[in-house]
Amino acid sequence: MLPLGAERHVAQGIWLVAQIPPTSAFGIRRCWEKGNRSPRRRLALLAIGFVSAMAIYMASKALF
Repeated sequence: MLPLGAERHVAQGIWLVAQIPPTSAFGIRRCWEKGNRSPRRRLALLAIGFVSAMAIYMASKALF
């Protein structure tokens, strides 16, 4: 991220956020295989909420 102009702590934050989707997907798949099923609608709503919260946060940082 340093070549892109981001400071070190910003690059580390981006890296941590980038790890959330694959880690969550793996955990959901493992639970699904073991029979602990959550309704897909609930998972979709959680994903939409997470993405929209991140978008609102990024937009607020860009505006102020």
